[in-house]
Amino acid sequence: MILTLKMLILGIVFITSGGAVFGRIFRNNLVLEFLAGIVASTAFIFLLLDIIDERVESRSPPTPAISQPKFVEPKSNPKPEPISPIAEYSPGQVFQHPLKDGSLGLKMVVIPKGSFRMGDIQGSGYESEKPVHRVTIDYEFAMGKYEVTKGEFAQFVKVTGYQTEAEKGDGCYGWTGNGWGKKVGFNWRNVGFSNENNHPVVCVSWNDAKAYAQWLSDQTGYEYRLPSEAEWEYAARAGTETKYWWGNEASHKYMNYSGDSYGGLAKGQDKWKYTAPVGSFPANPFGLHDMNGNVWEWNEDSWHSNYKGAPSDGSARKDHKENVSLLRGGSWYYKANYCRSAFRNWYYQVSRYDSYGVRLVVLVS
Repeated sequence: MILTLKMLILGIVFITSGGAVFGRIFRNNLVLEFLAGIVASTAFIFLLLDIIDERVESRSPPTPAISQPKFVEPKSNPKPEPISPIAEYSPGQVFQHPLKDGSLGLKMVVIPKGSFRMGDIQGSGYESEKPVHRVTIDYEFAMGKYEVTKGEFAQFVKVTGYQTEAEKGDGCYGWTGNGWGKKVGFNWRNVGFSNENNHPVVCVSWNDAKAYAQWLSDQTGYEYRLPSEAEWEYAARAGTETKYWWGNEASHKYMNYSGDSYGGLAKGQDKWKYTAPVGSFPANPFGLHDMNGNVWEWNEDSWHSNYKGAPSDGSARKDHKENVSLLRGGSWYYKANYCRSAFRNWYYQVSRYDSYGVRLVVLVS
C-alpha cells in the first residue's frame, strides 16, 4: 500500500514537471509540445493501471501453501488364528501341526467317518477276534501317515530329556548275537541292527508311547493319543473286508514281514531284513503306510480275550486291570498271519521289544 502511494505521487510530479519542462523546450513548436504531453499522459495511464492491478491482487484470497499429508500410523494386522484341520482339510488329506520351535509335527491323514465289521470276517482267525461286530465311527479323526520315526522320537527326547523305560531299566529285547533276549544297553537309540532316523522307533513301551503323545499335545495344543483298537482296525481295513487291505494273500510287495517263519527276511520289494524306512510300501486306500507289518503299534485299549461287551462307537476299553495293552499290525519279525488287519496281540505296558513301535491319532471333529 505504501509503495502504491509513492508511485502515484511520483506520477503526478512527473506529469506536472514533465509538462512544464516539455512546454519550455518546445514552446516555439506546438506539434512537439503536443506530442510530449501525450507521452506524459500515456505514462500516467499505465501507472494507474498497475496500481489497480496491484489492489485487485491484494484483495484476492492467498494461494494456500502445499501441506504434507499427515502421517497416520498404520494399524497392525491382528495375528491370524491357527487354522484347525477340520476347516482346512477333508478326508484323505494330510496336515502337520507346528511345534513350539517352529518345526512341524507328525504327518497326519484325516480319516472319514464310517461303519465297518470288526474281527475275524474270513472265519480263519482266532477266538480273540470274535465275535465279529459292527462298529460305527461317527467322528472324523486323523491318524499318523507313518509310524513314529526314530528321528521324531529323538526330537522329543532332546527337548524333554526323557528317558525310556529301556534306558532306565534293564534294556530291550533284541538280537544279542547268540539269540533273542533282553540286553542292557538296547533301547530306542541302539537296537542291535541298523535303524536310521527314517525308520520306525522301536524298543518303546506303552508308557513311553503315552509320554510322547502327551508331549506332542503340549507342543501343538491338540490332543494326540494312542488309537483305540477299533480306530486302528477301521483305518487298517480302509473300507475292505479282506485279510489285508490289498487282498487275502500276503505279499512282500505291500508289507515288511518275515515270511513263513519267524525272523527277518528280505525278499522282492521288501529289501529290509529288519525294520524298513517308513513309507517304503504302498499306502492303503486311506493313505496310511505300513499298517500291516514293519513294527507292532501300541493301542490305547487294555487287553480282553474277545470282543464280548466291546464298544460299538470306536472308543477304547481302558480298565487296565493287569497293566496289559493291545498291539496291532504285526512286524518285520513275524509271519504273515500275525500281520492281518484283524489280528490282536497283547503285552505288558512296560514291555519293550525291537519290533514294538507307535502310531498316534488326533481328533479333528
